[in-house]
Amino acid sequence: MLNTPMFAVFDDDKESDNKSIYHSFDYSNPSSFLNIVLVLSMMKSILATTSLLLIALTCLAQTQYEPTETIEGIRVIASVAHPNHYLSLDNGEFFGSTYGDQGKVEVTQEIGSHEVFEIKQVSEGIYAIASTDVKERYLQVDGSQVKPESKEPGGRVVIQVFVGRYERFKIEPQKDGSFTIESINFPGRYLHMSQDKVQVSSKVGKEERFWLLEKKFKTGIAPR
Repeated sequence: MLNTPMFAVFDDDKESDNKSIYHSFDYSNPSSFLNIVLVLSMMKSILATTSLLLIALTCLAQTQYEPTETIEGIRVIASVAHPNHYLSLDNGEFFGSTYGDQGKVEVTQEIGSHEVFEIKQVSEGIYAIASTDVKERYLQVDGSQVKPESKEPGGRVVIQVFVGRYERFKIEPQKDGSFTIESINFPGRYLHMSQDKVQVSSKVGKEERFWLLEKKFKTGIAPR
């Protein structure tokens, strides 16, 4: 006699002497096999529907960054002169230098963890700009080599592990809703962002103005 493959399902919803019932499906029986196929087909359909629902919810709920007039908080610092260019603080190469000549402060065109900062007020009207990616990493500006008559930007913008004189800024609103970021230790020296470099400038133009972007949760169909 040939062994017939069986499919067992445990059912504890019904009472019996053994407190359990096993329903056996005989694969050689077309009716039993069809039931299994139908069940598997239904499960596949449910999974597909769930996936489509998750995709739809993703489209309906999107995260955006919009300009804000409030200085303090979690912010992305975006160039006014160069749309979709952001200040980025890469902690990957920082090895704890006491002077802060390690690590990268650069320009990127995407918003990720390196582009998100916390702007903290350290005293009245004075702020520090901290990384949210790694604790105790602050923006530092050295404008000692940038003279008031300097026509070209220069200086040094790096990372520091504490808030000292070089890590304090005056952040001033402009008429268009943007902001300038001026060094406290070097008055008249401003953060400058070109398309590919972060430096220090002694004048205020479009490349010395920034949007402070705040994270917003919006609903609607995501743009493609």
